[in-house]
Amino acid sequence: MGKHKWIPIILCCECFLFFILQISGCSGQAPYKEPVFPSSIASEPETAESYQDEQLHFTFQIPLCWVSQDSLYTQETIFDESSQNGYTSFYYAHDPSIPLLRIFLESQKYSNHEFSAQFSSFCKGQNVFFLGENNNRYYYAVLPESCSLPIGKEADLYNSMALSENDVKRRFSIQS
Repeated sequence: MGKHKWIPIILCCECFLFFILQISGCSGQAPYKEPVFPSSIASEPETAESYQDEQLHFTFQIPLCWVSQDSLYTQETIFDESSQNGYTSFYYAHDPSIPLLRIFLESQKYSNHEFSAQFSSFCKGQNVFFLGENNNRYYYAVLPESCSLPIGKEADLYNSMALSENDVKRRFSIQS
């Protein structure tokens, strides 16, 4: 019977200490923030801006993670007038030698494997996939499969900007 007498006193003391720690901000934990869950199936990707490539005739919705206060990507288009083939590269702005995405326009249809073999200098160790076609013109995308930056803040930032194949397909559209 003596043991049960102390339970309300101990509980009261614990509540008092908890209250004091919360008021003084010394709880040792960050305040809880309600997690935000996007809808399970987003009809449109979150977009910062729209990139229109007039030479290759496509539009790409730039993801929010590529743009903050400053643009975190650069872009370059290479187009061959005679063959009407070309590609647009989106590069990581802090190191413009590192691509985030390349979109190719070709006059010949390839399987993903054939495309990788034909353009091995661009595709080695990268994910290649078909995006679509228009008037016998074929679009392909090439995504890096890993980050080539040393481990650290830059690699973390680059990895936070990485897109999946589905992301690219949802953001890509062919202009008429």
